[in-house]
Amino acid sequence: MWDYFPLIIIAIVFVIFVALFLFRLFSGGEKEPRKKKKKKIKVKDRNKIIRETNRRLAQNPKDPDALQALADLYYTEGIYDKSLNYYNTLVGLCASNPDLNEFEMTLRYALSALKLGNYDEAYKSLIIARSFEENNFELCFHLG
Repeated sequence: MWDYFPLIIIAIVFVIFVALFLFRLFSGGEKEPRKKKKKKIKVKDRNKIIRETNRRLAQNPKDPDALQALADLYYTEGIYDKSLNYYNTLVGLCASNPDLNEFEMTLRYALSALKLGNYDEAYKSLIIARSFEENNFELCFHLG
């Protein structure tokens, strides 16, 4: 019996390793392979934001994070003609990208159009934004 003791120990260790391997293989882990996440643009300096977004847009003209950073920058600065163009592109990308907030993009697109005097486009976009969220103060204020 003692002659087979090392062989029994090796067999037990082998069975444990096989069991751990099978457990890890069939465990309920991630079903999809990991996607490489792009880092969000969170820079406070205007020049750095523009430089970073232009670099990213040169590689991918429809990069939603870069487009949103530029649109938000121009919207907060009151440059509504540029923000209108970027939000227009973002509204088109909302259907294919679930990370984008379609209500916010549509509302800001409408408010940019309103500030530029494009009332028909602003009204259409405000109505579309109302279909996403009915009780938003800013939306109701501009529709009223």
